[in-house]
Amino acid sequence: MAISVKTVEELRDRPLYRESLSFGDGIRELLDILGEYSFPDTKMVPCGIQGCRTPHMKGFLVITTDGLETNIGNVCGKKHLGVNFQEKRTAFRQKQGEARNVEQIVEVKRLLEGLQSALDDLQVRSGRIARLKIFLNKAHPQLTRLGASTVAVVVLAVIALSVATTSVPPTLTATVPLGSVMV
Repeated sequence: MAISVKTVEELRDRPLYRESLSFGDGIRELLDILGEYSFPDTKMVPCGIQGCRTPHMKGFLVITTDGLETNIGNVCGKKHLGVNFQEKRTAFRQKQGEARNVEQIVEVKRLLEGLQSALDDLQVRSGRIARLKIFLNKAHPQLTRLGASTVAVVVLAVIALSVATTSVPPTLTATVPLGSVMV
């Protein structure tokens, strides 16, 4: 996981951080990119490459072969460190993209699990509504002569009443025993 750097102070407070390092002297080379940063327009930080020091707002926190850290500007790294920097930057961004993709997949799976639960609940409820409709048609045949929208309103009212009381409405129990209706 990449290191998150939100402020110039966070960058400078890192124990192994150095404001300026020389590169390419055969002793110190770029080892890897640890994080990427982007500061507001008002906060610029000089590039950590000793021969550069160009102020910038976007760049990378890097670690060198001798274990020290510095910051390298977005453009400066390509200009002063060449292909090695470009390869490290490409690999870093690819890893970051993969990590974001994994996070999104995990989130989608979590959402799907919740949706599956809701779908299962709807399936159970639809079966109860179908049984209730059959029951109402048998118990009160006059409902079949009413329009479909009126029957729907009656069914919804009965469902609401049964959900609120968690039992079969009293008017229905008079004609059918309690155990025969599952609402």
